[in-house]
Amino acid sequence: MAAARFSMQATLAQQAERTRDLSPIEMQHLIAKCDSNLASLQNDIVSLESRLAPLVTLRDRERAICAGLRYVIMTTSTSTRPRFSMRTILAQRAARTRESLAVQMEQLIAKSDSRVISLQNDIVFLESQLEPLIELRHCERAISAALRYLIAPIRLLPTELLGEIFVLTIRKPENHNSHVCSLHVQDAFRISHVCHHWRQIANALPQLWTGPLEVAFSEQLDNEKAETYLGVLQGWFARSEPLPIPIFIDNSVWPTKFSSRLTEELLRVAHRMQLLSFYSAVSDSLLQRFADSRFDFLEELHLPGVSADAPVRSPNDVVLHIPMPWTQLTDITVLHPVPSEDLLDVFAQCKNVVKAAVVLGWSTDSPQPSVVLALDHLRILHVRWFGWTNLAPDELFLDYLHAPALDTLHLCFQRTLSGMDWVGGPFTAFQLRSPNITKLKIMGNNTTGLSPDALRAALQHAPSLTHLTIDDCPDFIDDALLSALCHADNYELPLVPHLQSYARTYDCVAVVDGRRTGVALEGAHSCPLETDTPGGRWGFEASAQFRDTMEKL
Repeated sequence: MAAARFSMQATLAQQAERTRDLSPIEMQHLIAKCDSNLASLQNDIVSLESRLAPLVTLRDRERAICAGLRYVIMTTSTSTRPRFSMRTILAQRAARTRESLAVQMEQLIAKSDSRVISLQNDIVFLESQLEPLIELRHCERAISAALRYLIAPIRLLPTELLGEIFVLTIRKPENHNSHVCSLHVQDAFRISHVCHHWRQIANALPQLWTGPLEVAFSEQLDNEKAETYLGVLQGWFARSEPLPIPIFIDNSVWPTKFSSRLTEELLRVAHRMQLLSFYSAVSDSLLQRFADSRFDFLEELHLPGVSADAPVRSPNDVVLHIPMPWTQLTDITVLHPVPSEDLLDVFAQCKNVVKAAVVLGWSTDSPQPSVVLALDHLRILHVRWFGWTNLAPDELFLDYLHAPALDTLHLCFQRTLSGMDWVGGPFTAFQLRSPNITKLKIMGNNTTGLSPDALRAALQHAPSLTHLTIDDCPDFIDDALLSALCHADNYELPLVPHLQSYARTYDCVAVVDGRRTGVALEGAHSCPLETDTPGGRWGFEASAQFRDTMEKL
């Protein structure tokens, strides 16, 4: 009779029913009784096994003797001696019986067979006694483990608290990469495979399954592995429902049945995606499929590039037609040059933006906006002009923005804008619409056309400015403007009365100790002046008066 198999889940359910009304002390008594029964059974099993072992040895020995006798009869009947050595027991028996008659040999064989049968009967009897004892031992062990589990301290924790502990055990990623994603998946599955009770709690806890998930398109998976991958992915999505989830898509989309089904699974949860990031360029056909879905929870969208397998008419076809709640976006970063008209269309849909970084390139023939766009929450704005244009940058973009909460403004001009002239009027109008700018940084990249008069006009209309940085603008500041930033002997207010920090990076000027400068500081007579002299860059030659002024400072 085969030993019965005891299911831990069934035993746990039975013991939970039997001990429902027992106190912890009574449970401890039950466990002690189970341990006592288990020890008694173990002793009986050891006793029977100690009696069984020599019988098995004797049986095997008698079988070997019988085999040896039969071999001796066969060899002596041919009047030839064996040419090889037998085992010790066979050699001894063969030496005694080599001269015996065949009848005596047969009697010895019959006697050995009889002893083998007797020993086998004894072994069967002992095994019949041993088997139920082993079965009872398995049963007692299962009952003891179930009782210990029922009174385990962690089982007394409320399900809600245990769920919070589970969530805290998941390692939080500092950055998103495949290694971090795999660690999160391993942590979640490890918790859900401890026991049946924990698995029930973990599977019903969506927060445990909302970590960063990497989805990889691959053409190397066979049908069985592809089905397994899709099944695990579906299970993950089901357990995380209805919470938002971050998705990272790796590799290109291969035109296979597997990639098609994988795309369908992603589209099915598009409305729950909180972050959608592509590691590499995305085919515009796939992007268009995503564009047909809704992204109700999307907060971050990373598109490193678009590989055109169909003609793309405009950047709007890729970005603006995705049906998502654009008003939720608070951080916008544009990495590639985009016409100012298209950027204004973007910001018109993202009026709650707080931080923005854009790159302006070529201009289109589209009509300019007729009204100024109000961005009441915008606090940080980085604008980079890139391309070949002779139009003033503020006329292309800033002239149509109204940002009353703007605190930090960075302006960067590429070297290719050598023919550009700064027009102060439109930028002054922008400053009047954004009077709370405290940090202004201008990077010229050795661009010509940025005059001291334009900077003076900009500083005159920056009443709240406290931090000024001029980077690589050789013609943007002169002796008169530098003097206007300093305190005068007649106690006349400086050009920027609230300035606290002035930093400048330029060519061919020695580093000056900023603590000894006289640039105006609100409530004091000096402020930090930071300078830098990058090597290998030329085009600025300080005048003698400028050098004298810097030495005095």
